[in-house]
Formats: sequence, C-alpha cells, structure tokens
Amino acid sequence: EDEFYAYSISSELISDVASAGLIRVASKKQIEDVRDLPIDELAEKLLVRYVVTGDFWKVDSIFQLSMEMYDTKKSKVLWSKSWKKTWSELASIKDVLADNILTSLKVYTKQDIFKTSIPNVEAYEYYLRAKYQWEERTNIEDTEFARDLLKKAIDLDDKLLVAKNLLGYTYKETGDNDKALEIYTQNLKQAEQLGDKQVIENALFNISGIYKNQGDSETALDYYTRTIKISEELDNKWLVAESVMSIGLIYKGNRNLKKALDFFTLSYEKYEKYGDRDGMAGSLLQQGFIQLHMGNYNQALDNEIRSRKIFEEVGYKDYIELTLFLIGTIYYFQGDFDKALDYNIRALTLAEEIVDKAGIGRILFIIGNVYLNNGDYRKAEEYLDKSFSIQKEIGLNEIEISLDGISPTESEEVREKSDT
Repeated sequence: EDEFYAYSISSELISDVASAGLIRVASKKQIEDVRDLPIDELAEKLLVRYVVTGDFWKVDSIFQLSMEMYDTKKSKVLWSKSWKKTWSELASIKDVLADNILTSLKVYTKQDIFKTSIPNVEAYEYYLRAKYQWEERTNIEDTEFARDLLKKAIDLDDKLLVAKNLLGYTYKETGDNDKALEIYTQNLKQAEQLGDKQVIENALFNISGIYKNQGDSETALDYYTRTIKISEELDNKWLVAESVMSIGLIYKGNRNLKKALDFFTLSYEKYEKYGDRDGMAGSLLQQGFIQLHMGNYNQALDNEIRSRKIFEEVGYKDYIELTLFLIGTIYYFQGDFDKALDYNIRALTLAEEIVDKAGIGRILFIIGNVYLNNGDYRKAEEYLDKSFSIQKEIGLNEIEISLDGISPTESEEVREKSDT
C-alpha cells in the first residue's frame, strides 16, 4: 500500500536529474522493461554508464532509505549511503536523492534542486498518490480517482504547482484540451508570480503542445520559442531538443519542407550533444521523410538507414517498422523494385506482429504498386484491395494515408496507376 512513495519519488527523481543539464537519464518505462537484468547487462541495454539502485521503505512515520551508485565502466561502487527521514520531511527526500546523484557525478545544474517553498506534507502525499494512480491507470475510473487526489492536494496547498500541472496533463491526455489549457494558463500565471521557472517551463511546453494539436501553428510556435528560451536559461537540454523537434513537426505539417528540415537537423544536433539516442533516431527519421518528399533520395536513404540502426539497438519495433517502410518506399521511387519489395515485406511482418493496422495498410499499398510496376496485375490488385479495405476498416482516408511517406512529386503518378 506504500508503493506509491517509491514509485512516484523515483519518477520525480528521473525528471529532475534528466533536466539538470548535460546528463542523459533512461526513462522510467525503459528501466521498467529491463530492470530484472544484471547491472552490467542493464547498463548496456539502456546505453548508460552509471546505475543507481536503492531501497525505500516506511516504518510507522519514518522513511528509511539506502542508495548506491555503480560505475559499470570501472566495475565498482562509487558511493553508498543510508539515512532516515521523518514523515514531515517527505517533500525533501527527492531533492536529497537528486543532489547526491548530481554531486557524485560532478554535474553542475542551474536548476533549483532544493525548492525555497516546501509544500504542505499532506498535500504532497496526495500528489504522490495521484501520480502513481495516474501512471498506473487502466480505465477512466482510475483517471478520475487521480484527479480527485490532485484536487485534494491543491485544496490543501494552492502553491503546489506540480500538482496543477499534472492535473492539466490528465485533461490534455484524455483529449479535453480546453480544460487543460485553462489549468495550464492559470498555473503559468501563478508560477510567474512565484518565480518558479521549472513550472513555467513545464506549463509553456504543454500549452505549446495543445495549440499544436489544435492546428494553431502560430501560437504554438510562439510558446515553443518561449519554452526554448527558459529551458536554455535552466540548461534543460532535453526540453530544448524536444521543443526544436516539435517546431520541425509544425513546419512539416504546414508543408514548409525547408524549415522543417532545418529544425529536424538542429534537433539532431541537440539530441546528439545530450546523448539521447531515441531523439537522434527520431530526428534522422524525420529528416529522411522530408528529403524523400523533396526528392533527395540518396540523403533520405542514408538518414533512414541510420535511424533504423538506432531503433534496432533500443528495440522499438514500431519505429523499426516505419523505417523499413520508408527505406522500401525510397527504393521504390529509385526504381529498385526488388529492394522495395524486400524492405516492405520485412516491414509488413513487423506491422502484423505489433498489430499496426494503419502501417499494414500503407505497406500493402507500396507492395501493390511494386507488383503493378512489375506487370503482375493479379498480385497488384490483391495487395491494393487489401490496403484500401484495411484503411476503410479503421476509418482513414485511403489516398491520404496510403501516400503518407510517399514523395508528393510522385504521388499523382502513383494515384493514377492505382486507379487504373
């Protein structure tokens, strides 16, 4: 029943350390997927050098903690420590853990690790419970329960801005953008009054995403620009890279290919400096996609191959599928139909394995067009019929989805052949 303490504080700790500066931290999801591995194997899988492990348990009103940091490169424990905290010190536990990690790694941070305003302890406990409930939710009832806990926390401590940001996020993730925007906007104003830059940064980034999802590109770009400015002040390199990437996606959506490519290229540089392999792979994938649309097939192919290699290292099957599809599509437009067929069949196998119906639909479309160009009209008709049937089944526009990833310079020709 006390698991929420360790779970939520660990989640907060990952976020704080990751935003501290030039240090990359594996995400909670990545850690959960491989946490049963021996430390050296775990480090290799997560592409990290240092591994922090520890215990956290509650006895009556006392928290007992132990933590050690292991350097996998030198195969030795750098430090270990045990200590106790009273229930009244709950809100400071995560800050102490973060400070120990950053100090041990000699990472300088512009973040205010030890917050000047200590929240109401009871309110903070409600927040930790809500965070656990939200992240472990399985249905709408869990979501509503998490919101109720957050509202109790806010009622007890109106200055607990992290609780307000999480409340806004629950509405954003369930599609209630108006409610989320209302909460974030109010929280941004209060954070500016209190001078809490981390909350300002979080609110700005989430407001940016809402406007982006609503198609208000101009306002979204303004908020992403403001996010980048404050993230650079705080030296939060991860959020700078994420914001640059998001700006690239806006320009991509607006068909401004040159600006999109510029921002995707810049995001790659930011992710590379930060050491974020996931981000690097995503940037390369997007660069390849834009270059495909611009007809720069050799550059597109190089970027998609590099992207696929990284995604294979981290084991993201959905993105491996997408890069295989894009590589096959590039070969299709280069006229190398054998390679186009080979890569798309490999992509199809993965798409079927992970049940990606939209992916299956677009892959079948390319395979059908390969057979069409090879003069095998029976197989072409078979695959194109399957493609359109799947896309109708999932309620997507046939041509738009089928042409996702296909160069606009070629799409009319492909459409004409498919109609035939």
